[in-house]
Amino acid sequence: MHHKGQQQLRRRNSTGREILLAVIMTAVLLGYGVRTVVRNIDWWNEERLFMAALRTCPNSAKVQQNCGVLMRRYQDHDKALSHFRRAQEIEPGYCEPSYWIALTMINQGDLLRGLVAMKASLSCKYTASEALQTLNKLYLMMHENAPRDPTPMVEWAGVLADPAVQRVADACSTAEDAALLAATVGKSHNFIEQTLDVCIRATRRWQKADIQPDTLAGLARAQYGGLNATLLGQCVKLRLPVYKQLCSHAPGSRAVRQALYKYISKVRSSYHDCRTLAGGGNAAGNGQQGAPSSHQKLLHRVQSADPEDPWLQLEWGQTLIALGPETNLANAAMHLEVASAIFSRLQHQLQPGHGAESSAHVSISKDVNTGITELDGKTRLTPTTALEAAMMSLEVFVTRAANNSQPSFHAGACETLKRLCHLRLQMLAITQQAVSASKVDAAAGVASHSKSLKAALNAKKAALTCLAELSGRPGCEPQALDVRQLMTASIARIK
Repeated sequence: MHHKGQQQLRRRNSTGREILLAVIMTAVLLGYGVRTVVRNIDWWNEERLFMAALRTCPNSAKVQQNCGVLMRRYQDHDKALSHFRRAQEIEPGYCEPSYWIALTMINQGDLLRGLVAMKASLSCKYTASEALQTLNKLYLMMHENAPRDPTPMVEWAGVLADPAVQRVADACSTAEDAALLAATVGKSHNFIEQTLDVCIRATRRWQKADIQPDTLAGLARAQYGGLNATLLGQCVKLRLPVYKQLCSHAPGSRAVRQALYKYISKVRSSYHDCRTLAGGGNAAGNGQQGAPSSHQKLLHRVQSADPEDPWLQLEWGQTLIALGPETNLANAAMHLEVASAIFSRLQHQLQPGHGAESSAHVSISKDVNTGITELDGKTRLTPTTALEAAMMSLEVFVTRAANNSQPSFHAGACETLKRLCHLRLQMLAITQQAVSASKVDAAAGVASHSKSLKAALNAKKAALTCLAELSGRPGCEPQALDVRQLMTASIARIK
């Protein structure tokens, strides 16, 4: 009996829920139906209002524009254009109709003239935002339809660089993306220059412009207030020769490598922020992360042809460190360790009697015309310069990791510092050999011997400093003991 009562109760509850659900669904559908009816009534009332206003005030620019919008609703584009143009005739300074004319021309299929008109409507602050969104959609569609044609990207960069928009960092990033694509598909040097000139002219305008705060350009100024436009323009100019070489040479060619090495040398000496400006990093001057920088994209294009180029591995590591967040440090360490390992391998291959000229010549690239050079792109690496580069790669990471608070990096830093000390011992051995050779070679003279001895003493000092740093770091005692044992015999040879 009790069980039967429970079943009846469950049936009543289930029926109640079904009724409640039906009531809710009916209310929702009724609500949508009411909203549709209300909207239709609103449109009908609006149409009657606009047509009545047209009869009463046919020489009102605002009324003519409203009627044009009404005609667009009925897909009568010809009448819509007639109303918009009449609005412009009545009040030439009234700028809103220019946007509607451009949009209607595009709807009619007159894309080229519509794009020109839409760009012109960017100067109207009342419709500039809608015009920019429309242009963005159009150029994105054009690029997707022809992904190997850089022209839509160049034109979109021009829109972003427009005085009425002034999104300079985005314009430069887009222009460089277009330049890289243009180089990939074999466009001319002149095309590359014209593409990047979009960015360079925008950086000049940024420094001079007097911008109203309630415009798109004013919003861009507020967002990118910390942008160093002068430096951004200089960075783009420095990368220009690399894009040009990519137009007519393969990414792994000697010509491209020399151009990229020259650019990297300038970045390392005077233009460190070129690693992060435009398209990522601190483009906005606020330290926020974004898409990869143009510097990174260019490195990737060349490195994809030769992953074992140690200079590019080293530059990748330094770039990731420059981008700032600790999350980049693990990737940076990987690139720097790889760079050091490749330079170390080259140092051994370049030793006399190793057959280095044949084997080391192709260690970095399969292109036998490329060879192994320093960053000037001309001077061949020697055992000493290769070893110096290997040490430099590890020094970059050790210096950065010293300021990292994560325990996992302390252990990694100990091992890296140990490898650095080993390399310093190798440098000590090389300089010791040079001292011995200068004693035997009488023709070299006293000056040569003194120079060799000075280099050996400097190498000894660097090795001792490395050991002292390793010994002073918490948790590095096992690594320090290993290095100390290796160092004792080496240092004893120099008095």
